[in-house]
Amino acid sequence: GDGIVWNGSDCAFTCASGFFFSDGSCRRCSALSCAAGSTLLACGLTSDAVCVDCELIPTGRFVWSHGCDFNCAGGAYRDGNNCLDCTVPWCAPGLFASPCSS
Repeated sequence: GDGIVWNGSDCAFTCASGFFFSDGSCRRCSALSCAAGSTLLACGLTSDAVCVDCELIPTGRFVWSHGCDFNCAGGAYRDGNNCLDCTVPWCAPGLFASPCSS
């Protein structure tokens, strides 16, 4: 269809779900797959869908995993929205430091 939903007999219409109004007609919303580090902003009444950068950017050494989710890179661990570098503690003779993990 053309995405138009007629509102009675007065020639008024709205765009159906999955459509937005632009340039005098209803247009199908884009089906986007956003890259890691961005998220989908769904289409609105008069705007198409768009990928936008994540608002919260973690600090430290990280890699985006999916959308706005992230993992800390090797040698760092997650503390809230931050990736902190691991430190090697001093160990008494005969003891070993456990590896740092995210």
